[in-house]
Amino acid sequence: MMKFLSLKHHFIVLILIGLCFSGCRNKVDPLNENLEYHYLHLSHTRTRLFDAVLMDSIVETKDFSKYDMLLLGGDLAWNTSGSVECMDNVDSHFDLSSINTLWTIGNHDINDMDLLEAYTGRPPFYASYKNGLCFIVFNTMDSSEFISNEQLALFNSVMDTLQMSSHLIILTHHLVWMYGNSDLEELISETSNAPFGTCSYCLKENNFYETIYPRLLEARQNGIEVLCIAGDLGVKAKEFEFITAEGVNFLASGIYEGDAINRALILDHFPNRRKLFWYYMDLEKL
Repeated sequence: MMKFLSLKHHFIVLILIGLCFSGCRNKVDPLNENLEYHYLHLSHTRTRLFDAVLMDSIVETKDFSKYDMLLLGGDLAWNTSGSVECMDNVDSHFDLSSINTLWTIGNHDINDMDLLEAYTGRPPFYASYKNGLCFIVFNTMDSSEFISNEQLALFNSVMDTLQMSSHLIILTHHLVWMYGNSDLEELISETSNAPFGTCSYCLKENNFYETIYPRLLEARQNGIEVLCIAGDLGVKAKEFEFITAEGVNFLASGIYEGDAINRALILDHFPNRRKLFWYYMDLEKL
């Protein structure tokens, strides 16, 4: 059944900032040293059929409730918010309104933003805290991929209160951290689903290294591990991993319907040891 929002964007953003302000200062309960959680990053689950309601056929058969969190990288269906029927199907698999489902939207998801937000109960960008991890979910379909205005205000508010968290995880659809990096720019054409350019779905010029990256380095200097995870992958590459000279991790995963081998990203989290490990797994084995 459709879920309806009752608050405007800026009120929700303020509430989320407040929650993250308090949450990112909290400590994890140290009672069980071997406490373990499992998170799944899954992206580009759409089919190749125009306006198809269903997602990839293997995705449709999987039980995702066994994961403690779902990190969705966008492009879930051909036109995810194009109909209630499609949103109902996606919701039945991913429980979109759950606090344990984080979704950074892609170009195939944004047809009807009001409908999308009715199901998630959240704006298209927000912050979340779980088990000692701070998450920031960006909307890279907005403002030509420049993180500005309310998104930048949210980011800076979180960064100003990031004290007790062991990890900071930035979720984006586009691989925004490839542009402006001399080691990665030449890999865009063979890695990212979207080419670099000015089209509506393209990976565009952005301000990641001018505005976002310096504050990520502040977190690293304070002993917080940083992961930037993107989801516009799958057509050319199924997985991607790069670590900068300063120790910031860039990861991406995505699938492409019908390919013989598709991959998803698994994160194993041991909060009381302040450890997070990740690896890629074949879609069929999830």
